[in-house]
Amino acid sequence: MRKDKIFCVNCGKETENLIDGLCLDCYSRKGGFASIKKGRLKIEVCSTCGSIKYRGKWLKEDLEDAMKRLVIDNLLISKNISWKRPEVKFRRKGKTLYEVVVDIEGEIGGNRVKEEVYTEILVDKVSCPTCSRKAGKYYEAIIQLRGNERELDEREIKEMEGFLRRRMKEFEDSGRGVFIADRKKVKKGLDLYISDRKVAHSLIYQLKEEFGGEVKESPKLFGMKEGVRQYRMTYLLRLPRYRKGDVIIIDERLFYIRRYSSKGIKAVGLNDWKDYNFRHNEISSCKVLDKKDVIREAVVVNKRGRDVLILDPDSYKTKEILLPRDIELRETVKIVKYDEEIFVIPEG
Repeated sequence: MRKDKIFCVNCGKETENLIDGLCLDCYSRKGGFASIKKGRLKIEVCSTCGSIKYRGKWLKEDLEDAMKRLVIDNLLISKNISWKRPEVKFRRKGKTLYEVVVDIEGEIGGNRVKEEVYTEILVDKVSCPTCSRKAGKYYEAIIQLRGNERELDEREIKEMEGFLRRRMKEFEDSGRGVFIADRKKVKKGLDLYISDRKVAHSLIYQLKEEFGGEVKESPKLFGMKEGVRQYRMTYLLRLPRYRKGDVIIIDERLFYIRRYSSKGIKAVGLNDWKDYNFRHNEISSCKVLDKKDVIREAVVVNKRGRDVLILDPDSYKTKEILLPRDIELRETVKIVKYDEEIFVIPEG
């Protein structure tokens, strides 16, 4: 079957391909292949933290990169042409206004096409939800760090708070608008006020996994939102009575704690210098001695094999001790003095 001839309405050339009645050569010279969807574009930037709003989310990114994306998102181009990635250039016209020039090249039927589009971007300085909540010290949960029948020492608080802040940073970097609204040092530990209840729930169990202890949760009603009750949560992490460097008594035997983890402790027996591993539930009822009362520095007066003369740091009298095994000792050693007995703590 014979095809009807088709001709370009502009130049009259016979062709097999017409677009809008034009041959590819005439179509490529027509122009007007690119434009901006809107007139002046607007981008919202937080005046406090610099976050940029994009499709309902606040992102940490470079302003110029965000403006380029905004322009490309609003660039209307002909689908009949194979385009290269546009080149977007900015010129600042004021504190919050930028002039934009978009150069874009493409090809159709072997013909090169070039377009230049102009627009403006207004930078709207606002306060993002996270910064607004920070300013108002908004919080949904409290994480309480405590010790069981003891105060937390500064080292424990520093380690746990550092761990928690590193995890918070990971949530922030993933785009979650979370923050620590307040920090309160209390007599027996630390309280941290967290902006997001679900994040606080995740954090408290990460802390438990890392440092051990027991978690208790308690909700408190603080308002209604769209007919739904809103609760603030308090998450309490209570660490065991003992810690690294403590001396504990199990079955009338003394142990010095070398390592502490969420699963248990690693300790050395002071009677035999053997290493022992205990789970927390196995030693929950152990007696904990106050290290300030029992741990001392003592001078080694003489040593012959396992027989050692130690100068009692309280009475300044020498006391003979039989070591569990023969090892090299420094001039001074760390000892445990309990019930008038002296035990040398081995190094390691």
